[in-house]
Amino acid sequence: MFFNDGWWYLDPAGDVRGAVVLDNLAASGELPPMIGVFVDPGVRDVDGAPSKNRIATSTGTPETTTGSRRISRPLPRLPARAMTSASSSAMEGTARITVVCSSPTRCAGSGRCKDRIMDASSRTLQVRMADLSGPDAAAVGFLVEAYLIQTEGEKEAHLGEPSARHGLPERYRDEVAHPARAYAGATVLLAELDGVCVGVAVVQRLVAANELKRLWVDPSARGLRVGSALIDTALSAHGRPVRLTVWDWRVDAITLYRKRGFVEVPSWDERERLLCFEVTQVL
Repeated sequence: MFFNDGWWYLDPAGDVRGAVVLDNLAASGELPPMIGVFVDPGVRDVDGAPSKNRIATSTGTPETTTGSRRISRPLPRLPARAMTSASSSAMEGTARITVVCSSPTRCAGSGRCKDRIMDASSRTLQVRMADLSGPDAAAVGFLVEAYLIQTEGEKEAHLGEPSARHGLPERYRDEVAHPARAYAGATVLLAELDGVCVGVAVVQRLVAANELKRLWVDPSARGLRVGSALIDTALSAHGRPVRLTVWDWRVDAITLYRKRGFVEVPSWDERERLLCFEVTQVL
């Protein structure tokens, strides 16, 4: 199924939230195995320069382009609901295609999806350090991008910040496209379910503590203790106090942090509605 104006349908903070609808229909058995393709056309100004917004050309209609950018890197092994971009979402004015698989599948490096039975009772969960010099870089970039898209959508809804539906802000480019460079000196953890990358966490070493950032679990793997496993690994691997920040509307995440021993502390961040947590007794 193809969706034009893809981000309008896919936006997690929007009115439709197409990926959630497809997930729910597939989970209830009302939707057969299928792939949803969400197409975001690129837009250019009259002089041909990429534009962040849709504008009218000299003909009075929006000019679109499919762009020349193609997937140039191997795709990681992705979870059941796999979203992949034909170009980096940080690139403005270029076309973007997002693919959503509604059936339990595994997307291998060839880009082909293979049917797979997802049995929660027999899942194998592993958390390991990511090798950002190899294929793990693509998996980390994919998962971090999903985290950032979700976060920017929530910030638009709760804080009224500018929309990221036309692409993530430039400051996130390296985290998505070049995680080895963006996370130099940090420890990046990957969580796998039966060899499929479904979660990520970044641990940055500070002077007096470590900071846990970019904790993300793909929606298809939530409820399977993936987040807890990532947190526990981050706490046990370093033996130092660990701190983090979380937006106050993320009630489920806050509940999880408290269960893992984190307590709220005075804020070290001036941003409104951002809470600070820390745990001093590591596992």
